[in-house]
Amino acid sequence: MEKTKPVQYIYILEYPDGDIVTRKRLRERMKQKLPFVLQENIGNGKKLIEAVDVVSIKEWNEDENYGKYPIMPIDLS
Repeated sequence: MEKTKPVQYIYILEYPDGDIVTRKRLRERMKQKLPFVLQENIGNGKKLIEAVDVVSIKEWNEDENYGKYPIMPIDLS
């Protein structure tokens, strides 16, 4: 439909020992797996992926944009 909306991957990672370092490592690994290099090499100037981010529920809820759609953890026990 000829729309030019940016594609962003946002992965919400929440687990008991999760920290910012773990999320940063995962974000860097995801960047290696997603086609960022491909979009640089295809040459038509259109980005396939604008951004990738890994956040906790707290970071999501505190973000200016994402926080408009708050997430609440649930207890599955």
